[in-house]
This record gives sequence, C-alpha cells and structure tokens, in this order.
Amino acid sequence: MNRTAVALLSRDPALVRVAQEAADQAFGAPAVRAFASWAEFGGAPPAAAIELLLVPAGAAPEGSHPARKDEGVAHWAAVPWPAGADAAALAPLLRMAAEAQRLRQENARLRGDLAAVGVRITHDLRAPLGAVVTAAHFVEELLKAEGSPHAVLIQPIVDSSEELVALLRKVSLWANASAGRGAPRKTGMGPPVWTALQGFERQIAAKGARITQPGSWPEVHGDPTWLEAIWGQLLANALRYGGPAPQIELGWEKDGADARFWVRDRGPGVAAAKQPGLFYPFHRLHETNAPRGLGLPIVRRLVELQDGRCEHRSPEGGGAEFSFILPLA
Repeated sequence: MNRTAVALLSRDPALVRVAQEAADQAFGAPAVRAFASWAEFGGAPPAAAIELLLVPAGAAPEGSHPARKDEGVAHWAAVPWPAGADAAALAPLLRMAAEAQRLRQENARLRGDLAAVGVRITHDLRAPLGAVVTAAHFVEELLKAEGSPHAVLIQPIVDSSEELVALLRKVSLWANASAGRGAPRKTGMGPPVWTALQGFERQIAAKGARITQPGSWPEVHGDPTWLEAIWGQLLANALRYGGPAPQIELGWEKDGADARFWVRDRGPGVAAAKQPGLFYPFHRLHETNAPRGLGLPIVRRLVELQDGRCEHRSPEGGGAEFSFILPLA
C-alpha cells in the first residue's frame, strides 16, 4: 500500500518494536511514530495519505481534540490492538484497515466530484442554454410577426433546447443527491405532490387529463425536493403514456412501518419485454443494450437514497402502476 504510515498510541519500547514489525510486514512502512496521548497525536502533522493509529488494549479513551480531516474524512484510522497479538496477527489487521480507509477517502472524493458536477451543470450549462431558448423564442416571434414561412423552422430549436434544460435538471438533481446533498427528515407527502402537480398544469389541461388523489397524505422520512422530483417523473410518464385524455390516479396505502405510493394510469401499459428494464440501475446505463431513459433510473436512485424501493405493476383492466415504498415518519 503506497503512502501508508503507522503510528502507535504508546511509547512502550516492546509495543513499538512489535508495531514496527507488523508495519514492515504489511507495507514496508517507515519507522512507526509513537505518541504518549491522543492530544499529542492529534497535534502531529500527517505523515502520509493514509495513517493508521494502533491503539493498544487499555489505552486512554480518545480525547476531545479535533480530528484532522481530508475531504471530510478523518486523516487517520484508529486500529484496536487486540491484547497479546503479535506482529503476524497485527499485519493483516493493518492491511484491512488501510484498505477500508482508502475506500472511505475515495468515496469522499467521488462524492465531491459528483457535487461539483451538479453545481457546474446547474450554474455553468443551464444559464447559456437558457439564453439559447430565450433567443429562439424571440426570433420565432419576429418571424411570425413578419409572416415569414420560416418561423416553423425555429420550433425544433425551441423544443430541443427545452428538452436539454429538463435533462440537465434531472442529471443535476441526481448528482447532488448521490453526493449526499439531500436532507431527509420528517416530511408530509402532500406538499411535494401539490408542487409536482402545479408543474404540469398546462399539460394536464392540454391533454384533458383527469387526476384523482386521496384526501390526505401521510408523513414520511424523506427529502421534499427528491419527493417532488419522484412524483414529477411518474406524473410525466403517466401523462405521456396514459393514452388520450389520461385518467390518472395518485394514491397510497400503509404497508407495515412503510407506505406505498403509486401513480396509476389506464393507458396501454408496458410491454412485457420492456418491464425488466424499467428501473434500470443508473450506474449501468452505459452498457450497450441498456435502456436510454433517465427518468425511472433517477426515480429509483432517489427512492433508494431515502431507504425505499420501487415497483411496477400491471393493474387488472389494463394500464400501468408505478409505485415507491418509503418508511413512515
């Protein structure tokens, strides 16, 4: 393991000698650094990217000194030294602790990268794309005012730009959610449903859709922004695939300590061949034969981040039912 250092919370010469032998066997590490206390160790500069602190049995408990952090992860990892363990027994413990610490640090870096992607998409890409949409609308209005037959040529630009804006919004939401930027808490399901419905007022009216929902909604442990996005995507699917004048039902039922929420339509339903790929894992979308839709994989990811799961059913009488299960608050 490159750049791994071992420290010891003891100045006992015998323990230092055994610790050095274990470090040599595990990593070929430089000399073990010995510290008399947590406070002394906490004030020492780091010796490597990964630092392991061997804590012998009976050592004083950790003090209140601030832990050194590297991208949100403690720079060192404490490794309990089992009483009586020799160098041969300690070496594999050190290797496992170093690998676990490396994975924690790599996870923190990846989450930071995802957060950066989410911010860049939101602020650096959506702004210029919004300018394209605005300019396209302006040119379209000018051409229509002049009676130009070329006005219709602008519509594909407008449509494509708006689709890109929606796509960027989805990817930004997924990136920020996966980076841990949500705040799951006790949340009433009513407001996210209402907000999601408000975003589809024009589509609902244009399609002549009829939407029913229960008189009340329960409270769950979740993030309001993520819940709104989940309902929004499921509503978008129902409006798009629910047939002419879609009849859409929103509902919920208690399932033990959880609640199952659903969006049900009376459209043609989902072909049996396509059902296995509906909630295709987001991390597998790069595969050659993977489904290309982002909506349902993002729904799955957001639900899983709230300790839930997704389902699809084919109701009796036709149509499709997409549901998600979350713990009740």
